[in-house]
Order: sequence, then C-alpha cells, then structure tokens
Amino acid sequence: MKTAKVKVRVKVVRQGVTMYTAHPVYGINQYVAAGKPFMVQGIGLFVNVKVKSMFSVTGSYVTKRSLCDAGISPGNSYNGRRTFFKLKHAQAWVKKWATDKGFQASHAEHERWCSLMDTRF
Repeated sequence: MKTAKVKVRVKVVRQGVTMYTAHPVYGINQYVAAGKPFMVQGIGLFVNVKVKSMFSVTGSYVTKRSLCDAGISPGNSYNGRRTFFKLKHAQAWVKKWATDKGFQASHAEHERWCSLMDTRF
C-alpha cells in the first residue's frame, strides 16, 4: 500500500470527517473536523477539530489544529506527521517511517534542539 496516495488533502477537509494524524515517535491521534479550514493571517490554514482523548476528563474536547503541522500540505511534511482517513493507513505510516534513517536523523536533531531549550536559568 502506498501511504502517500491515501493521505488527507486540504480540499476534502470538512465538518464530520474523521482523520488520524500519525507520527512515528508521538503516535496516532484521532480528530473529527468541526468545520471547514480557515486562514489565520500570517500563520496558515487551520481547522477546528474534536479531539478524542483518553487523557481528558470529558473524553474529548474541541480545539484548532494547523493543517501544515498535521502534514496536510502539498509535498512532504517538515515534522514527520501525516494525516489519513483510516487508522490502518496511519499505522502503516508509523511502521514504515519508524525505521527510516532520514527520519531518525531529523528527529534526533529535533530532540537535540528541544533539549537546548529545556535548560533552566
């Protein structure tokens, strides 16, 4: 299965669509779109989503998510995330990219930069 051919595109994001955003390190999150994408000036496209979370007291909450941060953009994502309509496609993405040498190198660099910001004064 080609995971690149089944990822979510901007034109199909609309109210009620269930999406799974996958990352090889941080796992898979399930979102339900609560509307159409909208532009935040100077930042990019966002969409209001209902997040299904086992960590929330109510079980879910509504927030906004950047489409670019979710990997819903033309070309490759800058952060290793991709968004799919089916959970099995998201799982395949995680499995495929968890062992990718390029991803591992870029994520190690990301972790290094994050650790530099964690220093306390």
